[in-house]
Amino acid sequence: MNNIPGIKGKAISVPSDISKVAEIEKLVAEVGKQTDHVDILFANAGATWGAPFDTHPPEAFAKVMDLNVNSVFYSIQK
Repeated sequence: MNNIPGIKGKAISVPSDISKVAEIEKLVAEVGKQTDHVDILFANAGATWGAPFDTHPPEAFAKVMDLNVNSVFYSIQK
């Protein structure tokens, strides 16, 4: 648990590369070793492409959306 009076619970940190499905599955397995449920999940991802908006190529947009939206969704789903 923790050493703060009146506060119950614990935080579990499992750094993972959620752009890879295998890493998401590893994350789920590691959390499952610690608890049978998750009360709060900080699903944080971030990618950007250093190009002006009007010249942003479709493949770069797909990469940003895959990591920032799709991977976060799949992580929460699992």
